[in-house]
Amino acid sequence: LSLSGVEGKMFKPMALTFCFALIGAMILCFTYVPVVASIFLKPSTPSKKNISVRLMKWLNIVYEPVIHWALQSKRLVLVIASLLLVVSVYLYTTMGGEFVPTLDEGDFVIQPVLKTGTSLSNTVKITTDIEKILLKEFPEVKQVVTRIGAAEVPTDPMSMEESDVIIVLKPKSEWTSASSKDESADKFKEALAIIPGMEVEFTQPIEMRFNELMTGARQDVVIKIYGDDLGVLSEYAQKVGGVVKTVEGATDLYVEQVEGLPQIQIEFNRDEIAKYGLNIEDVNTVIETAFAGKSAGMVYEGERKFDMVVRFDKQYREDIENVSNLFVTAPDGHQIPLNQVANVSFKDGPNQIQRDDTKRRITIGFNVRNRDVESIVDEIKNKIEAKIDFPVGYYPTYGGQFENLVEARQRLSVAV
Repeated sequence: LSLSGVEGKMFKPMALTFCFALIGAMILCFTYVPVVASIFLKPSTPSKKNISVRLMKWLNIVYEPVIHWALQSKRLVLVIASLLLVVSVYLYTTMGGEFVPTLDEGDFVIQPVLKTGTSLSNTVKITTDIEKILLKEFPEVKQVVTRIGAAEVPTDPMSMEESDVIIVLKPKSEWTSASSKDESADKFKEALAIIPGMEVEFTQPIEMRFNELMTGARQDVVIKIYGDDLGVLSEYAQKVGGVVKTVEGATDLYVEQVEGLPQIQIEFNRDEIAKYGLNIEDVNTVIETAFAGKSAGMVYEGERKFDMVVRFDKQYREDIENVSNLFVTAPDGHQIPLNQVANVSFKDGPNQIQRDDTKRRITIGFNVRNRDVESIVDEIKNKIEAKIDFPVGYYPTYGGQFENLVEARQRLSVAV
């Protein structure tokens, strides 16, 4: 009852149910049970052949010599008890810990990790290939459903290269390809390895949503690096990812891509713009009209009116040459190509900028398999501290199930 946060929401209903059960049992103990006992339980002399009498007699035969020996060998008994206590304390300190043991939901979610900037049509093609491979090669797969990008209500923002492939499995008795979920995940990953340029992460539907609500990421454990420069964040995220790869039990590694989205960048030459009698606003207006569109008048249809928007046709908005040769009208009426007053080029820009409490951050996530969360995080912490020296103003934090485990343990250490 003393827990708060996510752990409180999970365990308070169970604690309340237990309390209500005890209260109900106490009320019955003082009311219903004595009355029923007085009606149905009559005093009588039990027969020696009665099962309960024979059982108690046998227990006394076994118990009496043991208790007599224990009372005569007090020192030995106390030494053995003390040794068992010491061993149990040692085992408790070394056996690791988890926030909540992973429950088998019976289904899978595969998250394909595609290259930044992958188009919608390409994402659809890849996820369709995934569905076909799973349905064809694994008879235990009952159904595969894919969701791409954000939903109509964008509570879960996702880009076009992000998707959830939900795999509904048949009952375990009908499985033929594998005997456990971990083995199935390994075989699924092996079968999907034929699709180039793609990594896959495995989780479960409810577990994925739960992790997202806790940390904003879908993996069991999330390492967040905070800092100002996206390039530096990306560089150190790759280093941390390299360390995580070396740790046993850490699977489905995901390093957030914050850079690498190709963009057309236009760098103005202010001296040239001034030489032609132009200003930055004039050039920006032409570029905005060509790509975003600008109203050039009104169109009337009966009582209704619409803006008539002018902009480049789709085929001309995709070629950098068309952007470079875009004409800007000077005050004297001359047409000047954009490349004479600006440098137009393709460059990799930021893909997304994520923040926590106004601080920029990048995430490295991984799932835990065949090992407990606490020992993995402790090992990764030690390795990161030994191998990676973060610049001033950059620092990592450890979240996900581990964060909840630490908070719950600190609170329970006081409450218990």
